[in-house]
Amino acid sequence: MKASGSNEERRNALLATISARVRYIREYLGTGEPAGFQLPATMLQFRKMDFPELCIFPIESPSTLNAKQNPTLAGLLSVITLLLKHLKVYQKHPVILSELDFVPIQESVICDASRLLGTAALASEIAVLVGQLECLEKLGRREKAPSMSEIIRRLRRDKRRMDLTIAGLSRANHEQAVEIERIRISLSMADTTVASLTEELTALRRQHGEMVFRVVRPEG
Repeated sequence: MKASGSNEERRNALLATISARVRYIREYLGTGEPAGFQLPATMLQFRKMDFPELCIFPIESPSTLNAKQNPTLAGLLSVITLLLKHLKVYQKHPVILSELDFVPIQESVICDASRLLGTAALASEIAVLVGQLECLEKLGRREKAPSMSEIIRRLRRDKRRMDLTIAGLSRANHEQAVEIERIRISLSMADTTVASLTEELTALRRQHGEMVFRVVRPEG
């Protein structure tokens, strides 16, 4: 997040990164995308979110999101706290919320300063999101059996997570294979060196008889 510049520039940068957080939280809840996105459950996690490709940057100073130290954002921070409370509940029983009238974001890039929302509009957007999560919690309390389409969506999300895990393991295996090959080459070179020294020692013994030779390591 922008740490220098005028007060207005820093404020705009703060609102922009909070707005990006909210939009992608909404997108993830509605579609399960982008893959690898992690929902926050505490204000600390909310501050530390770091997805530069989504225009989400860490908010380093705790005081920035403290209502007492930043009273002009008190209303916005209040609904953010409420959102985090519901996200914590949601993560215990995650589902994709497309049936709750979530509208995925359409823009490929959410860094357009001309679309920057003010604190009131942003708080209103978060309040709508909170309302939808509250609806989900009410549905959950009814213990309604999941529909077939909901089960399929859950399975698709699980598959995406497993695909990411497999991709990570594949990269790790590749790195291990590279390291093993490097060690194999080093051992092969060592074997060659040992063989060469053995031949030299044999030749010296032929030339000088069974004398005792002492190997001296070169300095440096």
